[in-house]
Amino acid sequence: MKTEYACCFCAQGIRREGPDVALLSDMTCFDGPKRRQHTQDFFCHTKCLQAVLHPKVPIYVIDLLKPDM
Repeated sequence: MKTEYACCFCAQGIRREGPDVALLSDMTCFDGPKRRQHTQDFFCHTKCLQAVLHPKVPIYVIDLLKPDM
């Protein structure tokens, strides 16, 4: 397996199949002045993201992929 991405939660490689590779984006000062806004992207396994999110926070985009999976 050629790994091009590593999960920010488990640090393992991510295969390019299924709903992975997931991308998280973090922006500082989202509601503040533009000069203070900076972004950083993180890659993760969808299962790792689901494991750390509160159960009341659904990942609805996974449901959109189900016909293609």
